[in-house]
Amino acid sequence: MIINTLAAAKRKRVPHAKEVKQKAEKYYLLGLSLCEIEKLLGVPLRTLEKWQTVDKWTETRNPHKPHNKKRKAYDLRKKGFSVPQIAKKFEVVSSTVYKWLKHVENENEKIVFEDD
Repeated sequence: MIINTLAAAKRKRVPHAKEVKQKAEKYYLLGLSLCEIEKLLGVPLRTLEKWQTVDKWTETRNPHKPHNKKRKAYDLRKKGFSVPQIAKKFEVVSSTVYKWLKHVENENEKIVFEDD
């Protein structure tokens, strides 16, 4: 019992800055594994797994699922990815990504007008 109490006392929860979490997600979306991100940022693997699940990183990472590549590309752009990075991720040319982004923006405008 005393050993378990000492071990628990040594393990303290270390809060991670928001920037660290954003950087981890960006690395993940670029294709790095959670183990690689753990080594790069020094964030425990279990913490990365929790962030991955809660923030649904996997849904954004797999570009080959047929549903809504355009929306995923738009979300990546809003997170700070460049158009060439997004094009490489989806294995398309940059002009296709620009068209996707414009399409999603037009859809968003339609939703705003319909609400009025």
